[in-house]
Amino acid sequence: MLGKNEIGTDLTPDGAFILYQFSSPGRDFGLFNLRDGSTRRLTSSATGASYWLSADGMTLLIARQTTEEALATVDLSRILSKAP
Repeated sequence: MLGKNEIGTDLTPDGAFILYQFSSPGRDFGLFNLRDGSTRRLTSSATGASYWLSADGMTLLIARQTTEEALATVDLSRILSKAP
């Protein structure tokens, strides 16, 4: 299912997607659709990132650690609502 250096971290509440991390060369995040096998990249160069997925599975909060710490959010509601 997931490729080399891709690690599944969370399952969305509806069981349709796996949130996963991969190296690119930093640690980035993507969604793997369990229904059709497609993937979607969510971040680019989230070096040293920690993350939290909201309880409803609709928001991903990412704490990036580069020269300064920064928080970013990814609204997953549009992506997940388009799932077949």
